[in-house]
Amino acid sequence: MTTWWWGQQLSAVTKANEERDRRRIRRSFTDDELARLLEVAAKRGRRAWYLTAALAGARFSDLGRLLWIDVDFDAGTLLIRDGKSGHDDLLPLHPDLAIELAARKAAQKGKPHDRVFPTIMDGRTRLNDFFAAGLAERVNVLNADGSIKMRWHGKGRSRRQVPKTKLVVKKDATGRVVDLHALRTTLGTNLARSGVAPQVAQKIMRHADYRTTLKHYTDLQLADSASALGSVRVPASVAPSDSVQSAPETRTAVQTAVGTATTVLFSSALCDPVRSNGSIDGTSPMKNRPVKSSDFATPCDSILPDSGKRVKGFEPSTFSLEG
Repeated sequence: MTTWWWGQQLSAVTKANEERDRRRIRRSFTDDELARLLEVAAKRGRRAWYLTAALAGARFSDLGRLLWIDVDFDAGTLLIRDGKSGHDDLLPLHPDLAIELAARKAAQKGKPHDRVFPTIMDGRTRLNDFFAAGLAERVNVLNADGSIKMRWHGKGRSRRQVPKTKLVVKKDATGRVVDLHALRTTLGTNLARSGVAPQVAQKIMRHADYRTTLKHYTDLQLADSASALGSVRVPASVAPSDSVQSAPETRTAVQTAVGTATTVLFSSALCDPVRSNGSIDGTSPMKNRPVKSSDFATPCDSILPDSGKRVKGFEPSTFSLEG
């Protein structure tokens, strides 16, 4: 009877829409953002923590359970025990992560059954790291009516009320954020950008279904689509479409002055291209044709052949002297 009653009550509850009701939509870190976070973490002794999440896809709970016996530097593997799926997963150890963990083990003088990260970072510590890296901001805390919540600050006569603030992760233009778990999204995205097959990425991300990797842990943007499209090449044997018109011919100063035919026959062999400011030395006007005061040619005698060497059947362009 009790089971039936609870079944009736639960049947009346509306099923949540995981797409619409998500409290936090994550995105991947950019290269610059990750570099800034790792720089801050290195100064505070937490670089290995973030790097294990970024290069091994370790979750918060995975980081807390990780032992030195799980890190095999000789075999180049990392063992994640009792993961979210309920079983152990053996992962390849990224070379950069191996260097970072080896240095940490030497500094800690870690023994096989010691925890790699004895101290678990709480949310406030991570927010402070994000704030130092420019990924979080300080905002005012609001009351239920939308007014700014105040708090008392100071002692004695200097005691006064000031706005109560808190640190929150910055949102992008679409309302998405980055956090510790977003480092897993970054790993999945980088695997996709590197052309790793979804089934292989699924193993690295430790998902039961590769569609989970593609749907929730691959954050490809328009730039990735543009890069992929730019890699597509049209075969050289394919002729251009008849509907595509050729680009209009560009006429140089010489072609305009003495005609295209003259230029093709003589100018390329006898003269350098005419510059907009005249000849190279600016002193040699073109001969055998009317010229303007500002019209100069290159320092050759003429783009036309000598009168005794004129080509039969060739008539140079004629210029009108009329105003």
